[in-house]
Amino acid sequence: MNFATPYLLWYLLPLFAVIVFLYLLKMRRKDFKVPATFLWSSKTTDVRANAPLQRLRFSWLLVLQLLAIALIIASLARPQARQEGLAGTVTIFVVDTSASMSATDIGKTLLEEAESRIRTAVSTAQPGDRFSLVEAGPTPRVALPLSGDTARMREARKSLARSLTIADERDIDVEAELRRHRS
Repeated sequence: MNFATPYLLWYLLPLFAVIVFLYLLKMRRKDFKVPATFLWSSKTTDVRANAPLQRLRFSWLLVLQLLAIALIIASLARPQARQEGLAGTVTIFVVDTSASMSATDIGKTLLEEAESRIRTAVSTAQPGDRFSLVEAGPTPRVALPLSGDTARMREARKSLARSLTIADERDIDVEAELRRHRS
């Protein structure tokens, strides 16, 4: 498991310190004169607990507050789990086929890497698992409707074609842009 924003976990230490420090603060109370302290034995423990350098005593409220802070910070750090293979009984693969998938940052094109990851995931399919393949190019199309047939998935993967357009809201044609910049 990893976190999308792990730097937020550094806030745990100061927040824990603040909560513990608040438990160690000396309480301010008014002094009252009483005829005998043995009549007030239950209240003398409170007086001893208000010493500025006291030992930290176990408190369920402190534990709950620390746990609440830890859970809040951990959830804000957005935990993520990576899973290989199919995640459930129905999986839909959406593959970007824009021009950016022709990049060879990893030795082969990103589209080839996506195809190999789909192949690996489909190879882990159990009987009854179904999957679909959607090509997210300039005009999205369903390359394979929901099916459990791995042979049809193989054919659908091979039918994915890289487009020469950028996948954004403007749908800029790369070749037209190159011609415009050349002239």
